[in-house]
Amino acid sequence: MTTVQVARPSQLGDVYDTILVRSFQADELVDKAAFMHHSTWGEVLLTEDAEGVITGAAVADHHADTRLSVLEYLAVSPDHRGAGSGSALLTAAVERWAELVSPGALLAEIERPDAHPATAQFGDPVRRLAFYQRHGFKALAVPYYQPALSETQQPVPDLILGVLVLDPAWASQDGTRFLEGRRLEEVLTHRIPAPEEGDPSAYEALLSATRDPAGVELVELSDYARIPRSGPLG
Repeated sequence: MTTVQVARPSQLGDVYDTILVRSFQADELVDKAAFMHHSTWGEVLLTEDAEGVITGAAVADHHADTRLSVLEYLAVSPDHRGAGSGSALLTAAVERWAELVSPGALLAEIERPDAHPATAQFGDPVRRLAFYQRHGFKALAVPYYQPALSETQQPVPDLILGVLVLDPAWASQDGTRFLEGRRLEEVLTHRIPAPEEGDPSAYEALLSATRDPAGVELVELSDYARIPRSGPLG
């Protein structure tokens, strides 16, 4: 059984250097100073081996006002991957966050396999999509993208915004609609700034997709091709 614990401030540097840098591409990862500064109690969970070496980490951004949490990073050290380590970490992390902050839903940014190629270092988006589907995530039918995390980084287009609904009242009874579009829009406007220049169409399309009075359509991750793409971001 995998046990997760809240990371101590003194462990955040090791989490970044030994887990996150080795698991995420440069444009997907905040810089170390920002990670150390903005990661507060309960947002970073980790696992350790018998010698106290950090073997995995799960990082979330909790939004108390909306009861939505965003799974920003989930990764296992390359030396400890396989044999279900990622599944055990995600299961334990969801249980721990339920105790700490009781979110109504957990969001996750997932690469679209038709837009992001597999790599030896960073893994296969097809397998990653199947991983999240096995853990109960569905996709929100919104044209999601990640904004540039700093002035020196590029935005990441054509992502899937996955959701694990933890409060049954937040989804329709048939499981085809996410009913908390207002909460979703609030979180997105907090995390994704309105463009100050250039074409705002991707931003406007994303927010517009949250405003359907019937709720945001939920799509099986295996059927992700039905979800609109953000397209290039300029």
